Amino acid sequence: MVFRRPSLKRYGSYTKRLWPAAPFLLCLIVLIHAHYPVTAAGTQYEIHAYLQDMLWENTADGALDVSGILRLTLSPTPFPPSTNFGVEASLLLRTPSSFSPLHAAWRQEKKLLLSEEVKFSTNEVLIPFRATVLEADDLKSQWWATAQIATAPPLDVVVHQPWDDSFSLGERFIPFPEVAGYQLLRGDFHIHTNKSRDAAEAPSPENRAIESYQYGYDVISLTDHFHMYAYDLAKDTAEQIGLIMLRGMETGMVSLTGGEHFVALWEGEMPTYQPKDEHAWSREPSGRTAFYQNQVKGIAESGGLLIYAHPNLGSGDFTAAVKWMLENHYFSGIEYRGTWRNFIFDLALEQNLSLIASSDIHTKRANIDPRQAPVTLILVDKADPAGVMEAIREGRTMAWHNEGTLVGSERWVKAYVEAAVEVSYEGGEIILTNGGGLPLRGTVYYNGGSRPVILPSLSTVVIGRAEEAPAEVEIRWANVHYGPNRTLHTKHQVAQ
Repeated sequence: MVFRRPSLKRYGSYTKRLWPAAPFLLCLIVLIHAHYPVTAAGTQYEIHAYLQDMLWENTADGALDVSGILRLTLSPTPFPPSTNFGVEASLLLRTPSSFSPLHAAWRQEKKLLLSEEVKFSTNEVLIPFRATVLEADDLKSQWWATAQIATAPPLDVVVHQPWDDSFSLGERFIPFPEVAGYQLLRGDFHIHTNKSRDAAEAPSPENRAIESYQYGYDVISLTDHFHMYAYDLAKDTAEQIGLIMLRGMETGMVSLTGGEHFVALWEGEMPTYQPKDEHAWSREPSGRTAFYQNQVKGIAESGGLLIYAHPNLGSGDFTAAVKWMLENHYFSGIEYRGTWRNFIFDLALEQNLSLIASSDIHTKRANIDPRQAPVTLILVDKADPAGVMEAIREGRTMAWHNEGTLVGSERWVKAYVEAAVEVSYEGGEIILTNGGGLPLRGTVYYNGGSRPVILPSLSTVVIGRAEEAPAEVEIRWANVHYGPNRTLHTKHQVAQ
């Protein structure tokens, strides 16, 4: 097999989307370090760093130019007079791995943008920069920029920026084609912060939002145990970086360590539902705690939806409480995970439940290999909280499992593959192009023969030669399932 880069397509304005089969992302990294310090005893100096007036332009010859201003403000003023600061700004060129649709799994190469020394004579320094980022041969994508600032000076200096670790600028890169008229988003709807009593090592709600965005998620819900106020702490940060966020919480029956757990989601505003006896709902109306049926009805009546979290059949059957919720259609989704995945898959298809691939993460994401991170793919009519809630309620999701498998109803997985994969014939070669962020593998059948194919994310692969173009090819996808042990088969017309 011969791997080829997708062909270059040029656009005149930085505001336009570049080719959707884009294999590159750009990240801006700013490092600040101090030299020759003179320390005032007991004084701690603070630098606040911002990127402003960022502009990305495609030049006439197909290169990409970036310009802007790095603004540094300090307090107290002035710094010790002999203190100079070395400032470096670099860009990271990110290319996708073959394993994950998330940005965090993508390989990266560093390219220096500027390096200079500055001295504070007032309380503010403006450092303009402009540079050609990529030559024409490398320009294959729309851009995505993240600025990070770190410091390690012997002077007692604390560097601040709008958020603890990084901030993002520019258009969000979505490495997927439109699918059946819907936009595809990457979601995680079961996330804990340090506001959960069993997640002390997790980031704060604000930093969890930033971390999730950097990993590549487009929409999340913070679902701490017992309460839903993590949303209020993180919503401003999420809005500023362009992350869609739903209000959420994890609740359920009996206790935190036993019984069924459910994820409850709302669009955003504080619902009329009042949490009560969370994780301790009674199974009987006469119980000592809130009766589960009343709580479930309260969530639904307040505009919320429920996802069955990490289902565990235990003895091989659902409890009476879960059966009642299924029979009365109180579940909108079910998490695809664990020993009972095949049973869960069949149940989701039977009841048109959304398949949800969630992390249920209680630590930092850095502790988890991003190539093994689960992703819920949501087909939305509109990329906002209402659009995401509507998609979950209507079963418009697919689950990207950490074994590198796409699962969902036949309708949606087929629509995705047909939108992402193109077969063409050129110069005697049969060529497959994967215009989506999911790696695919299977067997291709044409002209009476067959051959295996591995199709990495956002790639073009030559699968063979033929004297004449076949009218169509059939592909049996080994890692795309529309039911337990049911792999997807698609037929593709060959473009010439």
